[in-house]
Amino acid sequence: MSFAKNEHKQEQRNKVLISALECFASKGYDAATMDDIVLHSSVSKGSIYKLFKSKEEIYIELMYKYTDEFFEEINLILAKYTTAREKLSSLFIEYLNGQFDSYKLNSFLVHFELQLYSTRKEQMLKLLEERRLKRLGIISKVISEGIQNGELKQTHDADVYAEMFWAFFDGAIETKLVFPNFPYEKLVIEQRDVFIKNLANN
Repeated sequence: MSFAKNEHKQEQRNKVLISALECFASKGYDAATMDDIVLHSSVSKGSIYKLFKSKEEIYIELMYKYTDEFFEEINLILAKYTTAREKLSSLFIEYLNGQFDSYKLNSFLVHFELQLYSTRKEQMLKLLEERRLKRLGIISKVISEGIQNGELKQTHDADVYAEMFWAFFDGAIETKLVFPNFPYEKLVIEQRDVFIKNLANN
């Protein structure tokens, strides 16, 4: 296949994914149809089925796309700092000051729905669990390094605190999406101070 054809195929693939994300976010996965994606993307149904076997395959592709971008973003932030406290604090600040544009908001909505939907799909649940563990591992590694160099208390379990970290943000972001007046900023600041204070060795 020529470079031009490959490029065109990738452009169509991206167009379908972006359109599917907006359709899933606005209508929900079950309600959104392939016809909705066709209409929104202006890509024919035949062309879409050449790219993706099913609506579920599009959903899975979106999950990989969202989490890959997320991991890359998190690792870039952490690479700017040296100490565990700086790294953890920087993530709280990122979530505090980060801009929730339409793409990120739609990604959050679809990802949250995916977690509920996957409870009825064993294969999807395995994929989601694999990504969840990778996400936990990022924070657990930061905390473990801090414990090893004496910066953080040795009495704490890095894996448990990693679970606490993401449980807070998952809940806070989900509530923010549902209730616009939710005091998200205040909670992030308070949680940062409590979280790091509990971990810190001084």
